[in-house]
Amino acid sequence: MHKIFNLFYLLKTLGQIIGFITVAGIVRWQLLLAASILLLTVFCFAWAYLQAIREIKRVEALSKFSVLLKFKIKIIFLFIERSPIYSHLSTTLNGLTSIRAFRKENRWSEQFTSYLNDHSALWFFYLASSRAMALFVDWAVILYVVAITTTVMTSEGNGNDFSFVIFKINNLFFSYNWK
Repeated sequence: MHKIFNLFYLLKTLGQIIGFITVAGIVRWQLLLAASILLLTVFCFAWAYLQAIREIKRVEALSKFSVLLKFKIKIIFLFIERSPIYSHLSTTLNGLTSIRAFRKENRWSEQFTSYLNDHSALWFFYLASSRAMALFVDWAVILYVVAITTTVMTSEGNGNDFSFVIFKINNLFFSYNWK
């Protein structure tokens, strides 16, 4: 259900962006140049953002383990990536009697704290990079709104068309959020 909502949101946003660019291009063809520069810049930063997020998630999931599954006489090895903090917690719960028997609680607690610190640092970096991308997109749209408003105010033309373009810009700006 969540994927369907994301697809709907993506298609709705793309439809609004394409509609706005079409309207702006009909009113004044120079606005297409500004829109193409904005879209190219946002897509380049979004690509860099996705590469960084993928790398952050890869570093977070450095721990790998294999699982044997029997499926019609064949044995399949699956490599499942999990965060070290979750693997450590699972191992601790499964071997709790052995840890207590050998009096290694402090060692396991220190190791868990270390994993927790690494996990928290990566999670904070993930959230900070996501917020930085949202801030960049917001500022890019604000600069685009300023450029279009300046172009509209300094040029000659039909006031109704220009007011419609400014209305569509505000509609686009307030309806689009980077999540």
